[in-house]
Amino acid sequence: MNKSRLKRYAVGLLVTTLLAGALAVWFVTSIEYAYSPTPTSAPDSQPAAANALEACLQGLTANPPDGSNWIKRRELLEAIDVPINARHTADWRRDVGALYQRQMDKALDEIGESRVADGVRIWRMYNMGFVVKSAEATIGFDIHPGWVFDNPMDDNQQKRLAELLDIAFVSHWHHDHCSRPFLRQMLAAGKKIVLLDSNAKELSGDSVFRIPGVADRPLRIAGVDIYGHTGRQFPTARNNVYVVRIGGLLVMHQGDNDKTSLYRKIAGEHEIDILLGNCWARLRTVVEGVKPSLLISGHENEIKHPLFFRSGYKRTFKELDKMKLAPPRNFETQVRVMFWGEQTNWPDTGRPGK
Repeated sequence: MNKSRLKRYAVGLLVTTLLAGALAVWFVTSIEYAYSPTPTSAPDSQPAAANALEACLQGLTANPPDGSNWIKRRELLEAIDVPINARHTADWRRDVGALYQRQMDKALDEIGESRVADGVRIWRMYNMGFVVKSAEATIGFDIHPGWVFDNPMDDNQQKRLAELLDIAFVSHWHHDHCSRPFLRQMLAAGKKIVLLDSNAKELSGDSVFRIPGVADRPLRIAGVDIYGHTGRQFPTARNNVYVVRIGGLLVMHQGDNDKTSLYRKIAGEHEIDILLGNCWARLRTVVEGVKPSLLISGHENEIKHPLFFRSGYKRTFKELDKMKLAPPRNFETQVRVMFWGEQTNWPDTGRPGK
């Protein structure tokens, strides 16, 4: 066998091994999260996934994300991983979608009605989507209406949210972060959007701000100061990490950035109060790099991703254990892990000695 044929054989063997490994992971995870009724489910009841989600949601409502009930919330959120990742049958899409839409309605009502006198209030939306409200402004990061469901955020809900926000930020072009229909709703409502210079190029006008491309730093819009730090999600996309001063605090949104050297630069320029962090994108490196007062995790259970590329709450809590951020050991950085539509408050005196 000559060297050329030997090299082709070795490459073919490597590719086959990688594909076989990916297939094995897919098979195992598909079995683990297979959608089947629980023994306690009556034959004529709602599908088991929706029942399990409803039960967990009731528990979370009784134990809000305020830092005082970590063990119970961990138990409930880890339990949520199973029904969220159940097989996406027609019943699942209908019933889980209805619960999701109800949670979004709840969040929209609260965003509209709440009055924030001190610091910020933060809502967890879908995936890496967050809404941050202060006395002076309301901003959204990576807002996505949700998908796979029969009933994600509908046009009226998206319109309501666009009317409530002053600014919508987009970290990068991936479709679970950049929703062009929602961005068009923002522009139709006369609101501002901030995104990469290469994203959604069809959107233009005085309400569209692109980073990099803005000469002055910080960029000031709607009473908040905006700093953009451009990194990337290897190997597919450039990614803006936004640092925004709002409510007297510096809030950082990671998006899917995994360029770790960026965090040294950010830490050298900013003292981060709140990190909206990505549960799978080198979270430990981010936290150790910017040392926030509060970490709120995101990107759990992006259900459009294949199972073997999906991260659930169980992984988040394991990471927090490794980082020694799980109570009662989180003396420096506080942590909130939230579900769709939940909210938490953080005062502008949150950092010790501030």
